[in-house]
Amino acid sequence: IKGKVPTVEPKLEGEFGEFMKWVDGFRSLKVRTNAETARDAKVAIEFGAEGIGLCRTEHMFFESDRLPYVQKMILSNSVEARKEALASLLPMQKKDFKDLFEVMDGFGVTIRLLDPPLHEFLPKREDLMVEIAVKKAKGEDFAEREKLLERVEELHELNPMLGHRGCRLGITYPEITEMQSRAIFEATAELTKSGKKLIPEVMVPLVINVKEFEHQKKIIDAAAKAVMAEQGVKFQYLVGTMIEIPRAAVTADEIGAVAQFFSFGTNDLTQTGLGFSRDDAGKFIKVYMDNGILEKDPFQTLDQTGVGKLMEIAVEKGRTTNPKLKLGICGEHGGDPASVEFCHRLGLDYVSCSPYRVPIARLAAAHAALKEKTAKKRMVNTAMFAGGAAFLLLLSAPQFFPSLEYKDFSWRGGFGYEDFVSWSFHPAEFMGFFMPHYFGLEGGTYWGYMTFNLTTYYFGIIPFLFMPFAFMKKDKRATAVFLSVSAAIMLLFSFGGFTPLYKLLYNIPVFNQFRNPGRFIYVFTFFAVVLAAVGLDNIIRSEKENTIKYLKYTAAGAGLLFI
Repeated sequence: IKGKVPTVEPKLEGEFGEFMKWVDGFRSLKVRTNAETARDAKVAIEFGAEGIGLCRTEHMFFESDRLPYVQKMILSNSVEARKEALASLLPMQKKDFKDLFEVMDGFGVTIRLLDPPLHEFLPKREDLMVEIAVKKAKGEDFAEREKLLERVEELHELNPMLGHRGCRLGITYPEITEMQSRAIFEATAELTKSGKKLIPEVMVPLVINVKEFEHQKKIIDAAAKAVMAEQGVKFQYLVGTMIEIPRAAVTADEIGAVAQFFSFGTNDLTQTGLGFSRDDAGKFIKVYMDNGILEKDPFQTLDQTGVGKLMEIAVEKGRTTNPKLKLGICGEHGGDPASVEFCHRLGLDYVSCSPYRVPIARLAAAHAALKEKTAKKRMVNTAMFAGGAAFLLLLSAPQFFPSLEYKDFSWRGGFGYEDFVSWSFHPAEFMGFFMPHYFGLEGGTYWGYMTFNLTTYYFGIIPFLFMPFAFMKKDKRATAVFLSVSAAIMLLFSFGGFTPLYKLLYNIPVFNQFRNPGRFIYVFTFFAVVLAAVGLDNIIRSEKENTIKYLKYTAAGAGLLFI
């Protein structure tokens, strides 16, 4: 194959850009990105990112011009020697942060302090051993490489992901935390002087309790105070932590009392919560899914019932002691739609993912918001419908069951049992009172109340009950149809006195125990109408695949009405 196909950078413009504007109009969950370079940050901004949720500073240390100083710092045997090596790194780190702040232009930038174990910055133990063996065989000097091997051996860990990393590095070597904090705040001070508005967010990784966090926060605050004094400028900043250890989640109330934000590191929280190594779990995860032990890969889609429960505990406890606690997620789960929906339900402020997954996260956040809005609306509608039905049944209770002991029932003003019975009415009688007067007809005419027998009302009230659902959906056409059909049916049956079922029940002894046997028809019909209405409402609102399911309710209600 000769040459290459010319490519262009993807952009959110045209119809796609317009669609994403609609998306942003619905979502409440903000979407940030994971980025360490100005280039990645620019890409994320173009895709609609609203800040950086995770800047992994260790990625900056792997650059060829920085790695020698990092290794020098690691190989140092004294605090002074380490500080000297770190002093060479400080201007490089400051420039990195300054570039990010300028690209973000006021958006939040969360910077995680050094997290991985130090041996990751040194040559591999096996490679050094081979190199030394070759030098020995060639008779070359290997003293320097042997010294490096000795240090690598000292730093070697059997389980490095649970070893000397995260805030444990900053506690063991506080000069590392001090250098990184200074770099962040010096960049902040210089940009603040130039008129830029920014609030950097310094994040302490892998804490297990509040004491670890307080130890690191003290160093960070001291660095900020010193930089402000040196630069003669005031600026704001936040200090928070990653919640990625189960113990931190269950003691989040203690940590939240002193932290200003939490960011859930769901990659490590999944590892520590499930006891799975992310680097090794690929050997058996597929087998687990094939056997139904796991539904999905927990490193791709958040384990909501396990790891998610730890997050729920942390959110609840953290906001108990700090109601203003900012909450986010910075693992790669932040770009998974199902995980984004969970974060929305949990009440997080933002999710953070890689730049190219930002549009997916924005769309997922909008879907989550719409789903919640629909669920709340349906709950309100159902509550209103059920409340109205209960109210009508309460009013009509004495008509159905005159033998109930209401003798001691009395309202203020001497309104007692007999008055209650005489003033109570069947639900359908609302229509009986309403319709004649609506058309300007008097009660003494043929169209009066007595002519509208109660059986007739129910045939007319069926479409009338559907009308509120159409009205709430702002469907004017359906509302008009339901009202018209209701009126037409009432008009039709008002002339006929359609009561064959009434006459049939009147001759059955068991129904004669009612004051009026026909009342039983109304109870029966009322619940049939409710069933049909609920079914129809769900058909109007639901997805196509659920239509058959809800059609059963409508059919059941219609069948009962026919009987």
